[in-house]
Amino acid sequence: MRSKRWMVLIWGCLVLLFAAAACGRTASQPVVSLPGETVEYTPFATIAPSTSELSDATPTPGVTPVGTSYPSSNTTPSTTISLTTKPNPTPTVTPSPTPEPDPIGEIKGVWAASVWNLDFPSKAGLSAASQKAELDEMVRTTASAGLNAIYFQVRPMSDALYRSSIFPASTWLTGNKSGVLTEGFDPLAYLIEIAHKQNIQVHAWINPYRVTNGTAAYPKTDYGDLAPTNPARLHPEWTIVYANACIVYNPGLPEVRQLICDGVAEIVRNYDVDGIVFDDYFYPYPIRSEPFHDEATYAQYGAGFESLADFRRDNVNQLVKACYQTVKFLDSDCLFGISPAGIWQNDDGTNGGSATNAPEPVYSLIYCDALAWAKGGYVDYIAPQIYWSFATEDSAYGVLCRWWGEKLAQYQVAFFVAHGAYRYEAWNTPGEMTRQILLAREQSTYGGSIFYRYYDIRNNLAGVTDELKRLYASDKNGKN
Repeated sequence: MRSKRWMVLIWGCLVLLFAAAACGRTASQPVVSLPGETVEYTPFATIAPSTSELSDATPTPGVTPVGTSYPSSNTTPSTTISLTTKPNPTPTVTPSPTPEPDPIGEIKGVWAASVWNLDFPSKAGLSAASQKAELDEMVRTTASAGLNAIYFQVRPMSDALYRSSIFPASTWLTGNKSGVLTEGFDPLAYLIEIAHKQNIQVHAWINPYRVTNGTAAYPKTDYGDLAPTNPARLHPEWTIVYANACIVYNPGLPEVRQLICDGVAEIVRNYDVDGIVFDDYFYPYPIRSEPFHDEATYAQYGAGFESLADFRRDNVNQLVKACYQTVKFLDSDCLFGISPAGIWQNDDGTNGGSATNAPEPVYSLIYCDALAWAKGGYVDYIAPQIYWSFATEDSAYGVLCRWWGEKLAQYQVAFFVAHGAYRYEAWNTPGEMTRQILLAREQSTYGGSIFYRYYDIRNNLAGVTDELKRLYASDKNGKN
Protein backbone atom coordinates (compact mmCIF):
# COMPACT_ATOMS: atom_id res chain seq x y z
CA MET A 1 0.00 0.00 0.00
CA ARG A 2 3.00 2.27 0.33
CA SER A 3 3.91 1.95 -3.36
CA LYS A 4 3.29 4.94 -5.60
CA ARG A 5 -0.43 5.30 -5.82
CA TRP A 6 -2.04 6.19 -9.13
CA MET A 7 -3.16 9.59 -7.94
CA VAL A 8 0.33 10.48 -6.79
CA LEU A 9 1.72 9.47 -10.17
CA ILE A 10 -0.77 11.75 -11.88
CA TRP A 11 0.09 14.69 -9.71
CA GLY A 12 3.77 13.88 -9.19
CA CYS A 13 5.01 17.14 -10.65
CA LEU A 14 2.94 19.14 -8.18
CA VAL A 15 4.09 17.05 -5.24
CA LEU A 16 7.76 17.37 -6.15
CA LEU A 17 7.55 21.14 -6.30
CA PHE A 18 6.19 21.44 -2.79
CA ALA A 19 8.17 18.58 -1.30
CA ALA A 20 11.36 20.31 -2.44
CA ALA A 21 10.19 23.60 -0.99
CA ALA A 22 9.39 21.94 2.32
CA CYS A 23 12.71 20.23 2.97
CA GLY A 24 14.11 23.09 5.01
CA ARG A 25 11.82 22.87 7.99
CA THR A 26 10.28 20.52 10.45
CA ALA A 27 6.60 19.71 10.44
CA SER A 28 6.31 21.30 13.85
CA GLN A 29 7.58 24.61 12.45
CA PRO A 30 5.03 26.97 10.97
CA VAL A 31 4.67 26.90 7.22
CA VAL A 32 2.21 29.76 7.31
CA SER A 33 2.94 33.40 6.80
CA LEU A 34 1.86 36.24 9.01
CA PRO A 35 2.53 39.96 8.50
CA GLY A 36 6.01 40.05 10.01
CA GLU A 37 5.12 38.39 13.30
CA THR A 38 7.53 36.61 15.63
CA VAL A 39 5.71 33.89 17.54
CA GLU A 40 6.72 32.16 20.74
CA TYR A 41 5.16 28.71 20.66
CA THR A 42 5.43 25.61 22.79
CA PRO A 43 5.24 22.68 20.34
CA PHE A 44 3.19 19.62 21.22
CA ALA A 45 5.04 17.39 18.77
CA THR A 46 8.54 17.85 17.41
CA ILE A 47 9.76 16.19 14.25
CA ALA A 48 13.52 16.19 13.73
CA PRO A 49 14.82 15.78 10.17
CA SER A 50 18.23 14.19 9.79
CA THR A 51 21.30 16.33 9.14
CA SER A 52 21.40 15.08 5.55
CA GLU A 53 17.83 16.26 5.00
CA LEU A 54 18.77 19.74 6.13
CA SER A 55 22.23 20.22 4.61
CA ASP A 56 21.04 21.22 1.13
CA ALA A 57 17.56 22.27 2.13
CA THR A 58 15.64 24.84 0.14
CA PRO A 59 13.65 27.09 2.50
CA THR A 60 9.90 27.19 2.07
CA PRO A 61 9.04 30.45 0.26
CA GLY A 62 8.14 33.12 2.77
CA VAL A 63 9.23 31.15 5.84
CA THR A 64 12.38 31.96 7.76
CA PRO A 65 13.84 28.61 8.89
CA VAL A 66 14.73 28.27 12.54
CA GLY A 67 18.04 26.71 11.50
CA THR A 68 19.64 23.28 11.26
CA SER A 69 19.70 22.54 14.98
CA TYR A 70 16.44 20.92 16.08
CA PRO A 71 15.35 19.47 19.39
CA SER A 72 15.02 15.71 19.42
CA SER A 73 11.66 13.95 19.28
CA ASN A 74 11.94 13.40 23.03
CA THR A 75 11.90 17.13 23.79
CA THR A 76 9.50 17.88 26.60
CA PRO A 77 6.52 20.16 25.89
CA SER A 78 8.13 22.97 27.88
CA THR A 79 10.71 23.63 25.12
CA THR A 80 10.06 26.98 23.45
CA ILE A 81 11.09 27.69 19.86
CA SER A 82 11.14 31.19 18.42
CA LEU A 83 9.56 31.17 14.98
CA THR A 84 9.72 34.13 12.63
CA THR A 85 7.61 34.43 9.52
CA LYS A 86 7.26 37.02 6.79
CA PRO A 87 4.74 37.62 3.99
CA ASN A 88 4.50 34.61 1.71
CA PRO A 89 4.01 35.05 -2.05
CA THR A 90 1.66 32.71 -3.89
CA PRO A 91 3.79 29.88 -5.30
CA THR A 92 4.07 29.33 -9.02
CA VAL A 93 2.75 25.89 -9.94
CA THR A 94 3.58 24.12 -13.19
CA PRO A 95 0.47 22.21 -14.28
CA SER A 96 0.74 18.48 -14.87
CA PRO A 97 -0.74 16.95 -18.02
CA THR A 98 -4.48 16.38 -17.78
CA PRO A 99 -5.05 12.72 -16.89
CA GLU A 100 -7.56 10.48 -18.59
CA PRO A 101 -10.32 9.17 -16.28
CA ASP A 102 -9.63 5.62 -15.15
CA PRO A 103 -12.83 3.83 -14.08
CA ILE A 104 -10.86 0.85 -12.79
CA GLY A 105 -8.21 2.75 -10.85
CA GLU A 106 -10.51 5.43 -9.48
CA ILE A 107 -11.09 6.00 -5.78
CA LYS A 108 -14.35 4.39 -4.65
CA GLY A 109 -14.64 5.50 -1.08
CA VAL A 110 -17.01 5.67 1.86
CA TRP A 111 -17.18 8.19 4.69
CA ALA A 112 -17.20 6.57 8.16
CA ALA A 113 -18.19 9.12 10.81
CA SER A 114 -17.43 8.84 14.50
CA VAL A 115 -19.16 12.00 15.74
CA TRP A 116 -22.48 11.22 17.41
CA ASN A 117 -21.48 7.54 16.99
CA LEU A 118 -22.95 7.69 13.51
CA ASP A 119 -20.86 4.90 11.98
CA PHE A 120 -18.09 3.86 14.35
CA PRO A 121 -18.25 2.98 17.12
CA SER A 122 -21.95 2.21 17.21
CA LYS A 123 -21.97 3.51 20.77
CA ALA A 124 -19.46 4.92 23.21
CA GLY A 125 -17.74 2.67 25.72
CA LEU A 126 -17.51 -0.50 23.64
CA SER A 127 -14.88 -3.05 24.61
CA ALA A 128 -11.79 -3.48 22.45
CA ALA A 129 -13.20 -6.77 21.14
CA SER A 130 -16.46 -5.09 20.10
CA GLN A 131 -14.58 -2.26 18.39
CA LYS A 132 -12.51 -4.79 16.45
CA ALA A 133 -15.65 -6.63 15.38
CA GLU A 134 -17.23 -3.43 14.07
CA LEU A 135 -14.09 -2.49 12.14
CA ASP A 136 -13.90 -6.01 10.69
CA GLU A 137 -17.48 -5.60 9.49
CA MET A 138 -16.65 -2.18 8.02
CA VAL A 139 -13.87 -3.63 5.89
CA ARG A 140 -16.02 -6.56 4.77
CA THR A 141 -18.88 -4.23 3.84
CA THR A 142 -16.58 -1.88 1.95
CA ALA A 143 -15.05 -4.71 -0.06
CA SER A 144 -18.43 -6.31 -0.75
CA ALA A 145 -19.78 -3.02 -2.12
CA GLY A 146 -16.92 -2.85 -4.61
CA LEU A 147 -15.30 0.09 -2.81
CA ASN A 148 -11.59 0.57 -2.23
CA ALA A 149 -11.17 3.36 0.33
CA ILE A 150 -12.45 4.26 3.81
CA TYR A 151 -12.45 7.88 4.91
CA PHE A 152 -12.32 7.32 8.65
CA GLN A 153 -13.11 10.18 11.03
CA VAL A 154 -10.22 10.15 13.47
CA ARG A 155 -10.62 13.60 14.99
CA PRO A 156 -14.22 14.79 15.17
CA MET A 157 -13.51 17.53 17.75
CA SER A 158 -10.11 18.14 19.34
CA ASP A 159 -9.81 14.43 20.13
CA ALA A 160 -8.45 11.23 18.66
CA LEU A 161 -9.53 7.76 17.58
CA TYR A 162 -5.87 6.77 17.60
CA ARG A 163 -2.93 6.86 19.99
CA SER A 164 -1.96 10.52 20.37
CA SER A 165 0.37 12.52 22.55
CA ILE A 166 -1.46 15.71 21.53
CA PHE A 167 -5.19 15.00 21.63
CA PRO A 168 -7.13 12.87 24.15
CA ALA A 169 -8.98 9.74 23.16
CA SER A 170 -12.42 10.71 21.89
CA THR A 171 -15.41 10.55 24.20
CA TRP A 172 -17.34 9.07 21.25
CA LEU A 173 -14.97 6.15 21.64
CA THR A 174 -14.51 5.85 25.40
CA GLY A 175 -17.76 7.24 26.81
CA ASN A 176 -15.79 9.26 29.35
CA LYS A 177 -13.35 12.16 29.54
CA SER A 178 -10.35 10.18 30.72
CA GLY A 179 -8.64 10.73 27.38
CA VAL A 180 -7.34 7.14 27.43
CA LEU A 181 -8.00 4.52 24.74
CA THR A 182 -10.22 1.64 25.86
CA GLU A 183 -8.00 -1.28 26.88
CA GLY A 184 -5.22 0.40 24.93
CA PHE A 185 -6.92 -0.51 21.64
CA ASP A 186 -6.01 1.77 18.71
CA PRO A 187 -8.86 1.82 16.15
CA LEU A 188 -6.90 3.59 13.43
CA ALA A 189 -3.94 1.23 13.61
CA TYR A 190 -6.22 -1.82 13.50
CA LEU A 191 -8.30 -0.49 10.62
CA ILE A 192 -5.19 0.23 8.56
CA GLU A 193 -3.88 -3.28 9.22
CA ILE A 194 -7.02 -5.12 8.15
CA ALA A 195 -8.02 -2.76 5.33
CA HIS A 196 -4.62 -2.81 3.63
CA LYS A 197 -4.74 -6.60 3.58
CA GLN A 198 -7.85 -6.21 1.40
CA ASN A 199 -6.23 -3.51 -0.78
CA ILE A 200 -8.52 -0.91 0.76
CA GLN A 201 -7.05 2.50 1.42
CA VAL A 202 -7.56 4.35 4.72
CA HIS A 203 -7.69 8.15 4.77
CA ALA A 204 -7.69 9.95 8.12
CA TRP A 205 -10.58 12.40 8.27
CA ILE A 206 -10.02 15.41 10.52
CA ASN A 207 -12.17 18.28 11.73
CA PRO A 208 -9.51 20.90 12.43
CA TYR A 209 -11.28 23.64 14.42
CA ARG A 210 -14.23 22.06 16.23
CA VAL A 211 -13.83 21.50 19.99
CA THR A 212 -17.45 20.82 20.98
CA ASN A 213 -20.58 20.33 18.89
CA GLY A 214 -23.07 22.21 21.01
CA THR A 215 -26.13 23.87 19.53
CA ALA A 216 -28.43 26.70 20.55
CA ALA A 217 -30.82 24.17 22.07
CA TYR A 218 -28.09 21.98 23.60
CA PRO A 219 -25.05 24.13 24.35
CA LYS A 220 -21.65 22.62 25.19
CA THR A 221 -19.44 25.37 26.53
CA ASP A 222 -18.02 23.96 29.78
CA TYR A 223 -14.26 23.48 29.48
CA GLY A 224 -14.46 21.23 32.53
CA ASP A 225 -16.29 18.67 30.40
CA LEU A 226 -13.20 18.26 28.24
CA ALA A 227 -10.48 15.73 29.02
CA PRO A 228 -7.78 17.22 31.27
CA THR A 229 -5.22 16.80 28.46
CA ASN A 230 -7.35 18.39 25.76
CA PRO A 231 -5.38 21.28 24.19
CA ALA A 232 -8.52 23.43 24.32
CA ARG A 233 -8.75 22.94 28.08
CA LEU A 234 -5.02 23.52 28.54
CA HIS A 235 -5.15 26.64 26.34
CA PRO A 236 -8.63 28.18 26.47
CA GLU A 237 -7.08 31.37 25.10
CA TRP A 238 -6.74 29.55 21.78
CA THR A 239 -10.50 29.07 21.58
CA ILE A 240 -13.70 31.07 21.20
CA VAL A 241 -17.07 30.24 22.72
CA TYR A 242 -19.44 30.86 19.85
CA ALA A 243 -23.05 31.96 20.37
CA ASN A 244 -23.02 30.56 23.92
CA ALA A 245 -23.42 27.18 22.22
CA CYS A 246 -20.09 25.61 21.26
CA ILE A 247 -16.32 25.93 21.55
CA VAL A 248 -14.09 26.25 18.51
CA TYR A 249 -10.40 26.93 17.97
CA ASN A 250 -9.68 30.47 16.81
CA PRO A 251 -8.51 30.12 13.19
CA GLY A 252 -6.69 33.45 13.31
CA LEU A 253 -4.10 32.37 15.86
CA PRO A 254 -0.72 31.04 14.73
CA GLU A 255 -0.68 28.75 17.78
CA VAL A 256 -3.85 27.08 16.51
CA ARG A 257 -2.43 26.56 13.04
CA GLN A 258 0.67 25.05 14.64
CA LEU A 259 -1.41 22.74 16.82
CA ILE A 260 -3.39 21.43 13.87
CA CYS A 261 -0.24 20.91 11.79
CA ASP A 262 1.34 19.05 14.71
CA GLY A 263 -1.70 16.79 14.87
CA VAL A 264 -1.54 16.08 11.14
CA ALA A 265 2.19 15.38 11.40
CA GLU A 266 1.64 12.95 14.25
CA ILE A 267 -0.77 10.87 12.17
CA VAL A 268 1.33 10.83 9.00
CA ARG A 269 4.50 10.04 10.93
CA ASN A 270 3.05 7.24 13.06
CA TYR A 271 0.47 5.61 10.78
CA ASP A 272 0.52 4.16 7.27
CA VAL A 273 -2.44 6.28 6.19
CA ASP A 274 -3.10 6.79 2.50
CA GLY A 275 -4.26 10.34 3.01
CA ILE A 276 -5.39 13.17 5.27
CA VAL A 277 -8.72 14.83 4.54
CA PHE A 278 -10.65 17.77 6.03
CA ASP A 279 -14.39 18.09 5.53
CA ASP A 280 -16.54 21.23 5.26
CA TYR A 281 -16.19 22.61 8.81
CA PHE A 282 -13.96 25.69 9.06
CA TYR A 283 -15.30 28.80 10.77
CA PRO A 284 -18.49 27.71 12.54
CA TYR A 285 -21.77 27.61 10.68
CA PRO A 286 -23.89 30.51 12.01
CA ILE A 287 -26.12 29.97 15.02
CA ARG A 288 -29.02 32.43 15.33
CA SER A 289 -27.00 34.86 13.17
CA GLU A 290 -24.73 35.46 16.16
CA PRO A 291 -21.39 37.16 15.38
CA PHE A 292 -18.12 35.30 15.79
CA HIS A 293 -16.08 37.36 18.22
CA ASP A 294 -12.56 37.39 16.84
CA GLU A 295 -12.23 41.17 16.91
CA ALA A 296 -9.08 41.08 19.04
CA THR A 297 -7.42 38.61 16.68
CA TYR A 298 -8.30 40.77 13.69
CA ALA A 299 -6.88 43.83 15.44
CA GLN A 300 -3.63 41.95 16.15
CA TYR A 301 -3.11 40.18 12.83
CA GLY A 302 -5.45 41.80 10.32
CA ALA A 303 -3.29 44.65 9.04
CA GLY A 304 -3.29 44.75 5.26
CA PHE A 305 -6.66 43.04 4.78
CA GLU A 306 -9.50 45.01 3.27
CA SER A 307 -12.13 43.22 5.32
CA LEU A 308 -12.65 40.84 8.19
CA ALA A 309 -14.00 38.31 5.69
CA ASP A 310 -10.78 38.40 3.67
CA PHE A 311 -8.77 37.99 6.87
CA ARG A 312 -10.80 34.94 7.86
CA ARG A 313 -10.49 33.30 4.45
CA ASP A 314 -6.75 33.89 4.55
CA ASN A 315 -6.52 32.20 7.94
CA VAL A 316 -8.15 29.08 6.53
CA ASN A 317 -5.98 29.24 3.41
CA GLN A 318 -2.84 29.43 5.53
CA LEU A 319 -3.90 26.38 7.51
CA VAL A 320 -4.60 24.37 4.36
CA LYS A 321 -1.24 25.27 2.87
CA ALA A 322 0.59 24.51 6.11
CA CYS A 323 -1.02 21.08 6.44
CA TYR A 324 -0.34 20.23 2.80
CA GLN A 325 3.34 21.07 3.18
CA THR A 326 3.53 19.16 6.45
CA VAL A 327 2.08 16.04 4.83
CA LYS A 328 4.37 16.21 1.82
CA PHE A 329 7.45 16.80 3.96
CA LEU A 330 6.79 13.59 5.85
CA ASP A 331 5.40 11.37 3.08
CA SER A 332 5.13 12.50 -0.53
CA ASP A 333 2.88 9.51 -1.29
CA CYS A 334 0.29 10.55 1.30
CA LEU A 335 -2.58 12.48 -0.26
CA PHE A 336 -4.00 15.67 1.23
CA GLY A 337 -7.48 16.72 0.20
CA ILE A 338 -10.52 18.63 1.35
CA SER A 339 -14.23 17.95 0.97
CA PRO A 340 -15.96 21.35 1.12
CA ALA A 341 -19.66 22.03 0.80
CA GLY A 342 -20.83 21.68 -2.78
CA ILE A 343 -21.49 25.33 -3.65
CA TRP A 344 -18.51 27.70 -3.64
CA GLN A 345 -20.43 30.80 -4.71
CA ASN A 346 -23.60 31.46 -6.68
CA ASP A 347 -22.87 33.11 -10.01
CA ASP A 348 -23.57 36.84 -9.76
CA GLY A 349 -22.31 37.60 -13.24
CA THR A 350 -18.83 38.59 -12.10
CA ASN A 351 -17.51 36.08 -9.55
CA GLY A 352 -17.38 32.95 -11.69
CA GLY A 353 -19.66 31.00 -9.38
CA SER A 354 -22.02 28.18 -10.30
CA ALA A 355 -25.51 28.56 -11.73
CA THR A 356 -27.07 27.80 -8.36
CA ASN A 357 -29.08 29.64 -5.75
CA ALA A 358 -27.76 28.65 -2.33
CA PRO A 359 -29.01 30.87 0.53
CA GLU A 360 -25.44 31.77 1.51
CA PRO A 361 -22.53 29.84 0.00
CA VAL A 362 -19.63 28.73 2.18
CA TYR A 363 -17.24 31.27 0.62
CA SER A 364 -18.91 33.93 2.74
CA LEU A 365 -20.68 31.75 5.31
CA ILE A 366 -17.72 29.91 6.83
CA TYR A 367 -14.87 31.54 4.84
CA CYS A 368 -14.07 28.48 2.77
CA ASP A 369 -12.35 29.30 -0.55
CA ALA A 370 -11.69 25.96 -2.21
CA LEU A 371 -10.65 27.53 -5.51
CA ALA A 372 -7.87 29.42 -3.72
CA TRP A 373 -6.45 26.10 -2.48
CA ALA A 374 -6.61 24.64 -5.97
CA LYS A 375 -5.04 27.72 -7.55
CA GLY A 376 -2.33 27.82 -4.89
CA GLY A 377 -1.44 24.19 -5.52
CA TYR A 378 -1.73 23.03 -1.93
CA VAL A 379 -4.28 20.25 -2.22
CA ASP A 380 -3.98 16.96 -4.10
CA TYR A 381 -7.72 16.91 -4.67
CA ILE A 382 -11.00 18.64 -3.90
CA ALA A 383 -14.02 16.44 -3.14
CA PRO A 384 -17.03 18.81 -3.07
CA GLN A 385 -20.07 17.49 -1.26
CA ILE A 386 -22.56 17.51 -4.12
CA TYR A 387 -25.32 16.04 -2.01
CA TRP A 388 -28.13 16.78 -4.45
CA SER A 389 -29.78 14.94 -7.31
CA PHE A 390 -30.01 15.88 -10.98
CA ALA A 391 -33.56 17.05 -10.29
CA THR A 392 -32.79 19.31 -7.31
CA GLU A 393 -33.85 22.87 -8.03
CA ASP A 394 -31.29 25.63 -7.42
CA SER A 395 -28.46 23.13 -6.79
CA ALA A 396 -28.69 20.42 -9.44
CA TYR A 397 -26.03 17.73 -9.41
CA GLY A 398 -25.34 18.07 -13.12
CA VAL A 399 -24.72 21.81 -12.90
CA LEU A 400 -22.36 21.47 -9.96
CA CYS A 401 -20.48 18.43 -11.23
CA ARG A 402 -19.67 20.17 -14.50
CA TRP A 403 -18.80 23.45 -12.75
CA TRP A 404 -16.35 21.82 -10.34
CA GLY A 405 -14.91 19.69 -13.10
CA GLU A 406 -14.20 22.75 -15.25
CA LYS A 407 -12.75 24.82 -12.42
CA LEU A 408 -10.43 22.13 -11.08
CA ALA A 409 -9.26 21.29 -14.60
CA GLN A 410 -8.06 24.90 -14.90
CA TYR A 411 -5.71 24.33 -11.97
CA GLN A 412 -4.89 20.69 -12.72
CA VAL A 413 -6.21 19.53 -9.34
CA ALA A 414 -7.89 16.15 -9.04
CA PHE A 415 -11.68 16.19 -8.80
CA PHE A 416 -13.34 13.70 -6.46
CA VAL A 417 -17.09 13.79 -5.90
CA ALA A 418 -18.66 13.29 -2.48
CA HIS A 419 -22.11 11.81 -3.17
CA GLY A 420 -25.12 11.96 -0.84
CA ALA A 421 -25.96 8.28 -0.54
CA TYR A 422 -27.83 9.08 2.66
CA ARG A 423 -30.44 10.92 0.56
CA TYR A 424 -31.05 8.06 -1.85
CA GLU A 425 -34.40 7.05 -0.43
CA ALA A 426 -35.70 10.62 -0.55
CA TRP A 427 -34.58 11.05 -4.16
CA ASN A 428 -36.53 7.92 -5.14
CA THR A 429 -34.83 7.79 -8.54
CA PRO A 430 -33.42 4.39 -9.46
CA GLY A 431 -30.18 4.72 -11.37
CA GLU A 432 -29.45 8.20 -9.98
CA MET A 433 -26.11 7.23 -8.46
CA THR A 434 -24.95 5.49 -11.61
CA ARG A 435 -25.77 8.59 -13.65
CA GLN A 436 -23.91 10.76 -11.16
CA ILE A 437 -20.76 8.66 -11.37
CA LEU A 438 -20.86 8.43 -15.16
CA LEU A 439 -21.13 12.20 -15.49
CA ALA A 440 -18.30 12.66 -13.00
CA ARG A 441 -16.13 10.37 -15.11
CA GLU A 442 -16.57 12.73 -18.05
CA GLN A 443 -14.68 15.46 -16.19
CA SER A 444 -11.04 15.64 -17.24
CA THR A 445 -9.44 15.51 -13.78
CA TYR A 446 -11.94 13.14 -12.15
CA GLY A 447 -10.24 10.86 -9.66
CA GLY A 448 -13.02 9.12 -7.78
CA SER A 449 -16.20 9.14 -5.72
CA ILE A 450 -16.77 9.04 -1.95
CA PHE A 451 -20.18 8.09 -0.59
CA TYR A 452 -21.70 9.55 2.56
CA ARG A 453 -22.07 7.52 4.58
CA TYR A 454 -21.06 4.03 5.74
CA TYR A 455 -24.33 3.37 7.61
CA ASP A 456 -26.35 3.76 4.40
CA ILE A 457 -23.95 1.67 2.33
CA ARG A 458 -24.02 -1.07 4.96
CA ASN A 459 -27.82 -1.03 5.04
CA ASN A 460 -28.21 -0.73 1.25
CA LEU A 461 -30.48 2.30 1.57
CA ALA A 462 -33.08 2.20 -1.22
CA GLY A 463 -30.82 -0.20 -3.12
CA VAL A 464 -27.90 2.22 -3.47
CA THR A 465 -25.29 -0.39 -2.55
CA ASP A 466 -26.67 -2.90 -5.03
CA GLU A 467 -26.50 -0.21 -7.68
CA LEU A 468 -22.85 0.52 -6.90
CA LYS A 469 -22.01 -3.19 -6.99
CA ARG A 470 -23.56 -3.51 -10.45
CA LEU A 471 -21.74 -0.46 -11.78
CA TYR A 472 -18.33 -1.40 -10.45
CA ALA A 473 -18.75 -5.03 -11.49
CA SER A 474 -19.58 -3.90 -15.03
CA ASP A 475 -16.37 -1.82 -15.02
CA LYS A 476 -14.38 -4.97 -14.36
CA ASN A 477 -16.26 -6.77 -17.11
CA GLY A 478 -15.49 -3.99 -19.57
CA LYS A 479 -19.07 -2.83 -20.05
CA ASN A 480 -18.43 0.87 -19.26
